[in-house]
Amino acid sequence: MTHATCSCGQLRYAISAAPTFHAICHCSDCRAASGRPYVSTAFFASAIVQRTGDVSTSMFESAQGNRTYRDACATCGDMLADRSDGFPDLIGIVATFLDSESASLPQFHMWVGSAVVPIDPEDTLPRFDTAPAPRRKPS
Repeated sequence: MTHATCSCGQLRYAISAAPTFHAICHCSDCRAASGRPYVSTAFFASAIVQRTGDVSTSMFESAQGNRTYRDACATCGDMLADRSDGFPDLIGIVATFLDSESASLPQFHMWVGSAVVPIDPEDTLPRFDTAPAPRRKPS
């Protein structure tokens, strides 16, 4: 069992299986939400993730045209989770909040075409200018 917990401990996710994929995202939406030049996010099947605690959810339309929901702790404001119509059956958990760095390691970079800082030349992970999986808008 892997857990993700906010800084104050009030919002917690329990995750019962390995991620579907883990990406380092360089898109403008992730940069704006995190205040960082990129975000490392592990994506899990929604069915295996259980949330406890009070959450503040914001919704916006991403630059890719998908409705995106960001879940933050209602107490400390840490943004832990992301859900998108582009990945309808997945929930993304920001990797810095996972209880073990070895719980999941990044598999690739996505939205590299939007990157604002260079990627270390020693980093051999695959790089995608956009997202590697098709992104769908809801019908």
